[in-house]
Amino acid sequence: MSFELPIVPPARVTGWAGGAPSGGGGPDLPVFYPATGAQVSILVEDDATAVDRAVQAARRAFDR
Repeated sequence: MSFELPIVPPARVTGWAGGAPSGGGGPDLPVFYPATGAQVSILVEDDATAVDRAVQAARRAFDR
C-alpha cells in the first residue's frame, strides 16, 4: 500500500477575501498529511483585523 500524497498543496495557504489575499497576521499553523505524519504545508491564520475585512467584504457582496 502506498501513502504518497495524492496532490501537492501550496507551501503556504492564506485566506482570501474581497478578491485579494487576506494578509494573515496570525500564527503560522503546520498542516500534516495524516497517512505519514509529514508536514506538507503551512496555514497562515488571519488575525482579528483580517477577519473583520473579510466580513466587511462579504457584507458588501451580499448587499449588491
